[in-house]
Amino acid sequence: MKILRYCSILLLLAVLLPGSAEGIGWKKPFNKVKISDLAPKDHSGDAKNSIVNVCVYVFELDRDQYPSVLAGLGEANDLSVKYEDSGSFFGNGLVSGGGDRDTWRKFAQILTDAQARMIKRVNLYMNQNIDNDVAIIDMEEPGNVCYRSGKDTSAEIGFPAGTVWLRINAKSLIGLKQICGLDITPIYKARMISDKNRKEQESFGWEFIFGSTAINVPVWPGQFVCIAPNTANFPLEGLPITGKMMFCSDKPKPVIRFCLIACSLIND
Repeated sequence: MKILRYCSILLLLAVLLPGSAEGIGWKKPFNKVKISDLAPKDHSGDAKNSIVNVCVYVFELDRDQYPSVLAGLGEANDLSVKYEDSGSFFGNGLVSGGGDRDTWRKFAQILTDAQARMIKRVNLYMNQNIDNDVAIIDMEEPGNVCYRSGKDTSAEIGFPAGTVWLRINAKSLIGLKQICGLDITPIYKARMISDKNRKEQESFGWEFIFGSTAINVPVWPGQFVCIAPNTANFPLEGLPITGKMMFCSDKPKPVIRFCLIACSLIND
C-alpha cells in the first residue's frame, strides 16, 4: 500500500517562524499559515508516481545572529549522516545537523530568537536516482575560492558569475519501509546570457560538482537535515573557502543562508 504522510514538521515551520512569507508566495505571517497552505496543491499524480516528497527551505539571517544557530546545529545531531569525505566537508567550512520533530522544536526556537527569515521553499516529488537541483545563492561577479577536494589536497578555483545549487537525489533502501536515502551534493553552475528574439534569457552551462562535500542521510517522514556554513572554520585571511561562497553574502548587508530539507512523505 502506498502511504502519503504529511508531517507535523511542516506545521511547526509555519507556526514557529516569525515574519512575513511574501517572498515565497504567502501574504500572511508564518503564525497564520495552516498545514493546508504548506501541502502541495493539485499534485496527486506527482505524489503517486514518486518515491518521496521533500520540502527544501532556504533561511537567511543577519550574520551577527548566526553563532547561536551554528551552536544549535551542533546539538541537532540525531541523524546518521554519511560523508563522502568528512575532512573535506568540514575543511570546506560546512556543517550538517538534523533530527525529528522534537529536535526541530528546540532548533526552531533558536531560529525565532535569531530572527531568521524563510526566503525560499521548494516542494520536490522525487523518483529514484533522478537529480533535483535547488538554487541557493547567486554570485553576481566572478571570484576565486579555496576548495578542499581530499585529504591534504586544496586548490584555488576561479568561478565565473553563476549560482550555487544543492543537487538532491533519493534512493529506496532495500528491505526497509518508510525510509529512504538522500544524497545531497553542492554544485556550481555558470550563468550564460543569450539573446533570443531580442529578449535576454538566463540559462546555465558549465557546472562544477563539489563532490568531496557530498553527504548521504537516511530519513523517514517527519525528519529533517540541514546544510549550513561553519563560520568557525572560515580563515581570517586569504581566499574564502567553499562554504563561505555557498552560503554568505555581503550585499546589501552581511547575511548568511542555510538549507533545511524536510522529508514529508514516502511511498512504499
